[in-house]
Amino acid sequence: MCQEAVKTSNWIIVDDWESTQKEYVRTYNVLAHEREVYGNDYDIYFIGADDLIPNMMNKNCWDQVLLEKIVNEFGIVFFKRINPNCSEQIKSYPLFARHLNHIFIIQSFQSQHSSTLVRQLVKSGMSIKYLVPDSVINYITEHQLYLE
Repeated sequence: MCQEAVKTSNWIIVDDWESTQKEYVRTYNVLAHEREVYGNDYDIYFIGADDLIPNMMNKNCWDQVLLEKIVNEFGIVFFKRINPNCSEQIKSYPLFARHLNHIFIIQSFQSQHSSTLVRQLVKSGMSIKYLVPDSVINYITEHQLYLE
């Protein structure tokens, strides 16, 4: 599905390594794999929306040792979605505060939709047109994803 989403891009690539693993792979290990594949010639970041920040700060959700390695070795890019206080949250959390130069907040692009929303819309039989590329809609339909 990700391949479909970027197939018209000449600068975005998708590596399916994580999805081909038999067992769960932690985020740090995925990023480390990308570093092995692409070396130091490229910047590699973890990218997520700002609603992920509270979960990352929750020691029961994210391994804090690995999270610190992610921030320090790769960096994080947060897109604004729903969290009006994300900058303050980041600055107030000691782990993030130690690495502020590796954390970026993209405020110029704000999106209210998410993969969770797309899954919910498909499940309820509603359209996801204009939320994802047509090729992704076709993939979801063909593979009958998110119906349950």
